Amino acid sequence: MMRALAAFDVLHEDRLVLARAAAMRSPRERDCGATRRAAAQSMAERLQEGFRLARFADRLRRGAKREYAPDATFAALGTAQVDYVAVGGFAAVAHGVVRATTAVDLVPAPEASNLERLAEALGVLGAHPDGEPSTPVTRELLGRDANMRFQSDAGQIDILGAATYRRLYPELRSRAIEVNVGGLPVVVASRNDLIRLKAGTGRDRDLLDIGDLLALEE
Repeated sequence: MMRALAAFDVLHEDRLVLARAAAMRSPRERDCGATRRAAAQSMAERLQEGFRLARFADRLRRGAKREYAPDATFAALGTAQVDYVAVGGFAAVAHGVVRATTAVDLVPAPEASNLERLAEALGVLGAHPDGEPSTPVTRELLGRDANMRFQSDAGQIDILGAATYRRLYPELRSRAIEVNVGGLPVVVASRNDLIRLKAGTGRDRDLLDIGDLLALEE
């Protein structure tokens, strides 16, 4: 397997990346009341709160044009029995990071049968590739060596299907945590895997998340 999940010599001098991330948040910010409350909650409670916060943030951003429903995305995945690991903002929320997110980020199992089920779930959600509303979502499309963004009736869905993520999937899934959110199963990456994935991007948003994740006690 790739070294992307090995110790802390992960990607791009990770110790420097992680140090920068931790420095971007002051102790006062990391110890805010909302963070302390999240630390006392279960992962299911954090995700429920994350769904509510995401809806609120989306209404502020878009007005009343569309109801953002990330829980509907996870419900469709569960109904279609899609094998996946959530790795984006909602995974961070599950581990105690307090923030809004406007997309569901997923690494799906790369097998053709699973991509067929994923296409089915995206169809139920009325999803289409971002900027290409007439393009059908098929197993073949999802099987491309690419990360793809979809818009759906439930909101934005980012599918991480590039070869790097396909190779990582077995390890990610073996350490993933399945959270029961009011009867709704949500599979999220482990805290350490999430940190290591985010360390490879170098994006400020991900660096902030790393700082918060490192500051949290599991």
